[in-house]
Amino acid sequence: MARSIAGVPAHLLALALAVALVRPDSAAAQRGPRYDVTGFREARFGMTEFEVRQVARKSFGLDDDRMTLTGDRVTGASKLIVHVQDLEPGLGEGRVEYLFGYQRLFQVNVVWGLDTNPQFDNLAMLEGALRLQRYFLGFTWQSRSAQSGVLLGDRAIRLFGGVDTRKRSVSLTIEDVLYEPVSGNIRMVPETSVPTILTVSYVDDGQEGDVDRITRSEF
Repeated sequence: MARSIAGVPAHLLALALAVALVRPDSAAAQRGPRYDVTGFREARFGMTEFEVRQVARKSFGLDDDRMTLTGDRVTGASKLIVHVQDLEPGLGEGRVEYLFGYQRLFQVNVVWGLDTNPQFDNLAMLEGALRLQRYFLGFTWQSRSAQSGVLLGDRAIRLFGGVDTRKRSVSLTIEDVLYEPVSGNIRMVPETSVPTILTVSYVDDGQEGDVDRITRSEF
């Protein structure tokens, strides 16, 4: 009889090798076209909240009732949260968080795992995470800035981090995920009924204005 580990059915464990996390050398991240971090899709750093709302309505086909204006506890900035049904195939409903300092956009977080019902299993989330990681690794970043497979805690990994030539950055992190070392790399293991969260953050430190910034921990 097939066994399960950590509550994971055997058929999911058999797919764990499909989500192996590759840790490339520095040269591997410097072979593609340069990536310019300008914001997220049509929302550009430096835009006002009004401009971003217009972009969100057009980009996602949403009304204002799918948008919430609040504050960000980490940065002290104002934050516009836009709830989107489908941002990336296989990842389900997500949210886009637009952060404003001095009324100008300086950061965008694209988050999956907060707006969905409890996940039956997180296999699709892990597969989607690695698709995004491979996407970002296909670009050239500022020398020695690209990172992959950085452990942030017992159940958190920075799958990618990179800085462009203007010091603007992208990071891809996954939280509440089971992982194990395999031949010097990291392998993520699917689980059932866990609140896995995947976040892509686009940051322009030069646009944050007078925000009380503490710390931070086209696909």
